[in-house]
Amino acid sequence: MKLTKGKKIALISFAAFLVFMAVCTVAAKGIYASGLPRVSTAKPYSGSLAHVITVNGTVMQGQEYGVYVESGLRVDTVAVGNGDAFLAGQELFRIETGDLAEMIRQRRLETAKLEVQMAAAVKDADSSRQARKREAARAREDYDRKALLADEQILVCQQAYDAAQKALALYDGYLAESGQETDGDDPPGGTGDVSGNAQEAAAEIGGSEATLDGRLHELSSGGMGPEQNYTRQEKRLQLEQDVVKAAQALEEAMRQKEDSLRDAARLMEDANAALDAAETEINALALDITYQKEGLQKLEALLEADGWVYAENPGRVTRCSLEVGERTQDGACIVYAMDDGERILSATFSESQSRHIAVGTRFEMKATMPDGSRETGEALVEYLEKGQDGTVQARLSFELQEMALGQAAELTYRMQTESYSTCISQECVYREGENNYYVYVVEEREGILGTEWKVRRVGVRILDENDTAAAVQSAEITGDTRIISATDKALKDGDTVRVVQ
Repeated sequence: MKLTKGKKIALISFAAFLVFMAVCTVAAKGIYASGLPRVSTAKPYSGSLAHVITVNGTVMQGQEYGVYVESGLRVDTVAVGNGDAFLAGQELFRIETGDLAEMIRQRRLETAKLEVQMAAAVKDADSSRQARKREAARAREDYDRKALLADEQILVCQQAYDAAQKALALYDGYLAESGQETDGDDPPGGTGDVSGNAQEAAAEIGGSEATLDGRLHELSSGGMGPEQNYTRQEKRLQLEQDVVKAAQALEEAMRQKEDSLRDAARLMEDANAALDAAETEINALALDITYQKEGLQKLEALLEADGWVYAENPGRVTRCSLEVGERTQDGACIVYAMDDGERILSATFSESQSRHIAVGTRFEMKATMPDGSRETGEALVEYLEKGQDGTVQARLSFELQEMALGQAAELTYRMQTESYSTCISQECVYREGENNYYVYVVEEREGILGTEWKVRRVGVRILDENDTAAAVQSAEITGDTRIISATDKALKDGDTVRVVQ
């Protein structure tokens, strides 16, 4: 079909319009994309993490010893200080002899006073021992007598209680028999059978025949006087009250026995305590005298040495708490380590490092020896103690015992963890607050200009980590998840980004 000139112009114009729109679309899309954050992504992987822990350890004395003297002595001279080495028999410090002599005089006076007190206590104890023994014996006799009287009273009350119960049972039997013959009030004088039963019951419970027979005769015959004509129910109620009163009397007798024996037991304990008090006082005074004499002997020996305290073994001072002119305190005056004693390494680990070490962990050890040579060996963790700041103080044994006290050594520990299913680079992990970790992932979404990459924030739990990688756990992360590892702009949840490799 041959196009007219007008149609050709229209067709050419439409084509030019389409070309223009395409160019504008491409240009707009390019301008839009150029303003988006540029991000790089990485996929998680499975594997284990390597941990390398490196700290410095210091050589210290494994066993320390103390030099002691009595507290309160005035120091005249201190011959050694922290870090000083000394030989066996060498002078360490000196006590002022004048002050020492005065203390010896006071100690002798105190010992003499205690000996006088002990002599008086022994004399008093000898004179009063027999009297105290008699008091203790009387207290025991009183206790036994009160126990016997209380048991007799309880037996009487028990018999009365048994008799009251028996009387009630017999009267119930009487009512049952009489109820078959007559209805109404008891016949006058109808007590023959009851009296016979009463005699039988009295014989069974022993010795209360007259009382029980009289009680049943009185109740069954119609009363205790012309003005008291009881019914059968009233008679039975009176017998029940007798049982209750007898039970109360029995309980009261038992309670009185308990109270009486408790008071008697206390008096007996007081008497025995008074008997032992004199012996206790004498023994205490004897111990005090022995203690004073032992201390006095040490002070006298110190005075004979002109106040000087000498080293018993060779060693090196690690702590000296003495000051000239001051008095000695309760505790070691000098703490020292023996030169040929065991040595240890002391090291401090951070809270994160301490998660991977335990008692028995072996470290590689490197140290420069006093002669300048470089030596290697092993160090073994023997003790761990956690501080309030979260750090852990460790004590390690080591092979290079020829190292000097205070020398430093480099300790290194390498370990490979178990295999984790989801590991990512530390660059992917963000932290917000305490133990709140998250990552950003990108996902394809359809937008106005076509397919776009959208950012989504995903929370994760850190299972393990080192300086370069972290093992994480999250139900929203799989092996194909694209996690943002780098970005040229700050991100937030829902942002549109441009992914570059």
